[in-house]
Amino acid sequence: MFLVDINLYLCYNLIDCEEVLCLLIKEKNGMIEVTRFKGSKVVINAELIESVEETPDTVITLTSGKKMVVEETVDQVVSLVVDYKRKIHSMNV
Repeated sequence: MFLVDINLYLCYNLIDCEEVLCLLIKEKNGMIEVTRFKGSKVVINAELIESVEETPDTVITLTSGKKMVVEETVDQVVSLVVDYKRKIHSMNV
């Protein structure tokens, strides 16, 4: 389904090839985009998330032990990961 959407966007010139490449890399490698507290966007590998907690800030802990404070709530981060997993499973069917 994801590749069909990209093809439609390309046909109507809504995105360019460089954007498609970035999208494919994000999808294939399990990347999700979150926002650091200072407003900058960061893309992290959803497969490497060990835990997400509210302390009251949302803290993502990766399997490497690195911690990251983000603007998204725990529910939003979980939703991003679940959406990613759904896309992966639908692509493998």
